[in-house]
Amino acid sequence: MTDATNPGDIQVWGQRRQANGLFPSAGGAGMQPPLGTPAKEKRDPESPYYDPCALPIARRAWNADAAAIAQINPMMAAANAASPGGNFSNHEVIVTLYRGSDNWVHGTTPIAGPWFDPNCVPTPTNPCVAGVSPGSWSFVNTGNWMGDIHSHPWNRYWGVVDRNNFRSTIDSILSVNPNRAGDAAWIASYVTVVDPNSPTGYSTYAHTYDTPEGQVGREVNPLALPCPNP
Repeated sequence: MTDATNPGDIQVWGQRRQANGLFPSAGGAGMQPPLGTPAKEKRDPESPYYDPCALPIARRAWNADAAAIAQINPMMAAANAASPGGNFSNHEVIVTLYRGSDNWVHGTTPIAGPWFDPNCVPTPTNPCVAGVSPGSWSFVNTGNWMGDIHSHPWNRYWGVVDRNNFRSTIDSILSVNPNRAGDAAWIASYVTVVDPNSPTGYSTYAHTYDTPEGQVGREVNPLALPCPNP
């Protein structure tokens, strides 16, 4: 949703990296390696470095990524509460993200779906469904909806249902709040999966409006922290 031919665009948002790249870091001058390195993703065209926390729209994306990562522990607790031994390998869990009156991004109470057996064979009475829907879309029309984060027991890819639901929600937002077009470029549906190679045990991928179905979004820093201010 950005124009790649316009050098004024910030084309990668938040704490997300390209495949095999480096995660962006905040802090002003020196926040990223020099031009030409794999981490050359978010850059002010007037300067080789910039601080995302100093730019309002970049700060919102940065904080949204941090808020999404902060939901993982409550989501794991919800999976464990849903059934003995419940985790992201056998439950899909979802949290809706929203902007509060304090301007910070928050998450709703996690909702855990039914137990998912990866060896299940679908039948008419047992479709082997692991999906779960958000408990409330009330944030959409208020202009405070900031995407969602959900776990996938099977893979990290964005499915057609995920993509269609997310895109239709963005379209609904823009129909009633056209001034949110800038946010729509980076608001994400985050998918979290178990990953023993991650320092936290989980990897999270940000799928945006333009992410094709069946592809993986950019990986979010598993140690993401917010800016000092919302």
